[in-house]
Amino acid sequence: MKEQHGPSAGSWSWTCFDGGAQGRADTKGEAVAAVEIAYTRRIVGSDLAR
Repeated sequence: MKEQHGPSAGSWSWTCFDGGAQGRADTKGEAVAAVEIAYTRRIVGSDLAR
């Protein structure tokens, strides 16, 4: 979700509801990649490089 207001305006927040992972990213692409990694970790139980 793109932040529209306040000091974090223009950044993206993301969450992977299953597992509780969440964070912020500077771009939509970075947020998408972070969600993909969080989801993969949850599904395969992997400890992927961050």
